[in-house]
Amino acid sequence: MKTKEKIEARRIRIKEQLSLKDIAERLGVSKGTVSLWVRDLPLSQKTIEERCLAGRIKGGKIRHDEAKAIRVQYQQAGRKMAEQHKDDSLFVGGCLMHWAEGAKDKNMVSISNTDPDFLKLWLKFMRRFFNIRQSDITLMVHCYLNNNKTKKQIESHWLKQLDLPSSCLRKTTVVTKHKFSTGAKKNKHPYGVACLRLCSTEVVQNIWGAIKIIADIKDNNKWLD
Repeated sequence: MKTKEKIEARRIRIKEQLSLKDIAERLGVSKGTVSLWVRDLPLSQKTIEERCLAGRIKGGKIRHDEAKAIRVQYQQAGRKMAEQHKDDSLFVGGCLMHWAEGAKDKNMVSISNTDPDFLKLWLKFMRRFFNIRQSDITLMVHCYLNNNKTKKQIESHWLKQLDLPSSCLRKTTVVTKHKFSTGAKKNKHPYGVACLRLCSTEVVQNIWGAIKIIADIKDNNKWLD
């Protein structure tokens, strides 16, 4: 029996609260041997909780880094698209529309506007360059109901204007009139605001990568974190 190593293993376990693996590596013995030597010296509850927390933090960082690496690849693909379609007004315009009116999200494409023609052009861009199907898009509407329009009429208006099936529609948000509002803006946007969304990290990062080429943006980390 390695008496010296056993004594040292027990000392380390008590004083430093190391794991079986760490003790085994330090002493150059097997993990199973260490387990036999210190089986009556379990780690304290505090140490176990600290180790679990550290493990979750480490795991979270690994997942974050892996996800970021994928986003970097998608942006690189978007840069190539920008080079390929640099003379295509629809591609350049669609990217700039997203930059101006889209959400600055890293995993989802989301754009809002009150003008159906604006959104129709943006959908044309998405369909042509990213093969987006109608069923991939979700539509959300934010509106007031003080413009002589019912919620059903407003929803039907946007579905018809954007040539989207009713299955794309999500819950409509009816905005209540602010208590300090004078109502002066009544009828300015009777159909409210339409928000189109596509849950795709690949597509949104393709767009951000293309924008970096179009606008000559040097910040490599922009829209990645």
